[in-house]
Amino acid sequence: MPKDRKKQSILSSLSILFDIRFLLLIPTMCYSGLSQGFIFAAVAPLIIDKSRKYLIFTVFGGVNTFSFLFFGKLSDLIGRRLLVFAIGALAHMPIFVLLLIVWKPPLDQSRTEIFLILVIGLSVGVAIFATLLYSIIGTFYEESRLADAFACLKIFQAGSTAIALVEQVYGSFSIQVLCLIILLSLTVITLIYEHYGIISLDTGKPRISMQKKNKKEPEADIEAQSALTTSSNKA
Repeated sequence: MPKDRKKQSILSSLSILFDIRFLLLIPTMCYSGLSQGFIFAAVAPLIIDKSRKYLIFTVFGGVNTFSFLFFGKLSDLIGRRLLVFAIGALAHMPIFVLLLIVWKPPLDQSRTEIFLILVIGLSVGVAIFATLLYSIIGTFYEESRLADAFACLKIFQAGSTAIALVEQVYGSFSIQVLCLIILLSLTVITLIYEHYGIISLDTGKPRISMQKKNKKEPEADIEAQSALTTSSNKA
């Protein structure tokens, strides 16, 4: 492939960043990657005993797998992705607050239940955000540019995971948790705004066209009723 064509192909892929639908999902993508990186970079070192660490992260893997299947199916059944996103946020936010205020490192190594609560809550939230992101991208770009959307999604996810690993080296534990709380709050705000103001996260239909359609339906009903009234008067 000629260099000019390669360059044009890369630029056309990155041009999806100017799409408002994708742009408003960037905080969610970044949070998804940052939270995954936090689990392996910051939570894993809290467990000192190696055998306990392996067992607890085995639980993490099992819960994560089950959550992918369960919440993906739940989202399809109820058709309300924003509600499922809220469940993921509620799974993470209390844990971050506890880590910031109560469960400050070093943690009591005899309190296995603390580590189990940590990995179970975090694994549920990570699975929800990842599953719904993939399904929303599939809904938004089903007809065109699906490969570009997924490629840019992975750029933001992987980049945020890398940032979480760097934070572990140069940032304190409380700063990492605080960054997650701020980004999670921004994620929830942008998802609500996008769903109710720009485009439905469930159907992929723009809100403007849906509002116009809803306005046209009452007008059509009024016209039909007036036509029936006129015809009955003539009769």
